[in-house]
Parts: sequence; structure tokens; C-alpha cells
Amino acid sequence: MLKLFALLTNSPLAQLRAHGPVSINKVVAMGMGLLGVTLFWTAISFGIAYHLFECGVLGSLGAALFAGGFVFTIDRIIILGKGKDRLMAGVRIGLSVIIALLGGVCLDLLLLKSEVEQELVAIHQDQVTHAMDRITDRHSAELDQARERVEHAHEEAVLAESRYVAEINGSPSGSGRYGVGQVAREKGRLLRQRQEELAREQQQLTLLETQVGQEREFEKATLQERQAAPTLFQRIHAMHRYLVKDWMVLVAYLMLTLAVMVFELTPLIVKYRTPTTSFEAEVEAVDRLKHARVASLIARQEQLMGFNTGMTLGERRAMRVLNEVEKDNDQAA
Repeated sequence: MLKLFALLTNSPLAQLRAHGPVSINKVVAMGMGLLGVTLFWTAISFGIAYHLFECGVLGSLGAALFAGGFVFTIDRIIILGKGKDRLMAGVRIGLSVIIALLGGVCLDLLLLKSEVEQELVAIHQDQVTHAMDRITDRHSAELDQARERVEHAHEEAVLAESRYVAEINGSPSGSGRYGVGQVAREKGRLLRQRQEELAREQQQLTLLETQVGQEREFEKATLQERQAAPTLFQRIHAMHRYLVKDWMVLVAYLMLTLAVMVFELTPLIVKYRTPTTSFEAEVEAVDRLKHARVASLIARQEQLMGFNTGMTLGERRAMRVLNEVEKDNDQAA
């Protein structure tokens, strides 16, 4: 297992074994933390893809491998990062906190699946109610006007019918003649006009009500389609809407999220909040030594290039041989 953890943290195994247990334990702790976070994200991603989004086994495996590989890459970059620059340290800490928060939220989505589903149904019902009210408000004036026209046409038709009946019955309010005379025929024609107007207004009202009903059904179908396949952000919104209803559930959620965050920040905590081991000190010393040697070689080359401008061809050849001898001595050392 030490070989695996050394590989994960990019630590030379032979050099690591030459140090004490403190150095080895720190590398093992960082490797276990990195491996644990990767496995956690792989399992969480598979559960979300399979149970929440119903992607199937192959699709869920693909999502799990992608998420696990992505988190592994980010955390390994953080672990292998060097230097004390505040900006880089802030970037590493920020990435770790973001990944930890996302992991906590994803785990909560799985644990609160039933509650989130119930909250999604409640949200869907609220959306349908608001949509129906919005459509009604948008067409209310038009519908009221259409109903008023139908009512007015109905009153006119009833009035025309009563006058026609009174005329053929010889009512004193009309011509006073019984039967269908010229006045009765004129009133009958007016009655038919009023009835036709009533039919047209009733037809327009029915058509308008049908259009409003179709718009409502279309809006219901659209909302139902969205509710059947909610997105990740919709589930997160439903979960937080459920959490704020009960402070005890909210406290439990915060504690669980905090625990997941601490677990996912383990590699970062082990790397930056534990004392520097002898292995790390040796690696840094070797790095500084090589950096100083490279700087010395560059300075020497620059000095030699300045001397070469005034050398003859034979002197340059002799200097080249001397440089090769020094290089062989450095390699032998």
C-alpha cells in the first residue's frame, strides 16, 4: 500500500523509506485522504445518476468515473502544489471548499430523496395554481366583455320574442290585430336577427373559453413535463425549501454537510496543517541545492561568454575541453 500512496503523492519510494515513520505516515495519510475523497465522489455521483436521474447502470458508471476522475485531478493538483504564495494558497483552499460543499449537497440529495420528491410535487402544484391564475387574469377582461355581450344579446332576443308574441296575440301595445300581419312579420324578422346575434356572441364566447382552456392545458402539460424530469438545481431548491420548514432538520443537515466538508478537506489539512517531516525537508533542500547549482552554471556560462569574445580559436577549444571535464566531474560527484 505504501507504494500506491507514494505514487498518489508523487513521492520517491526509495527515498521515502530511508526516513522515519513520521514521514511515511504523512504520505500515507495524504494518499488515503485523496483516495477516500475520490471513492466518495465516485459513489455519490453513481447514486445521483442512478437513483435521481435514472441514467441506467452504464450511464451512471460513466458519470461516476468522470466525477471521480475530475475530483481526483483537482485534489492531486492541490496536494502536489508547492510554494507559499498567498494567492495560490487561496486558490487551493477555495477549490477544496467548493468541492467539499458540492459533495455535502449531493449526499444530502440522496439521503433526503423522498422529502425532496414530496417538495417537488408541492412546488409543481404551486406552479400550476399560479399559472392558472395568471392565464385567468390575462383573459379575464376579454371573457367578461364576451359574457356581457352574450347577456345583452340574450336580453334583446327575449325582448324581441315577447314583442312578437304580443303582436300576433293582438296586444294593445302593438297594432292590435290578431295573426301574422305585416307588423308581426317585421317583428318576426327582428326576432330572428336578435337570435342570430345571440348565437354569434355565444359562439365567440365558446371559442374564447376553448382557447383559454387549451392554453391552460398546454401550460399544465409543460409544467408536468418539467416536474417529471427535474434538474439538479430544481432538486437543490426543493431540498432547501424543505429544510427551512423545520430547524431541527436544518441543524442535522448543516452538521452532516460540515462532516462531509471536513472529510473532503482531509488531504489539504494533512498537507498544510501538520509539521514538515524530514522527508519533505530533504526534498526541499535538494530542490534548493539544484536551483542554486543551475543559477551558478548560468552565471558561469555568462562569464565564459564574456571571455570568449576576446579569445582566440585555440583558447576557445581549450575552454570547451575544460567545461567538458568539469561536467564529467559533476556527474561523477
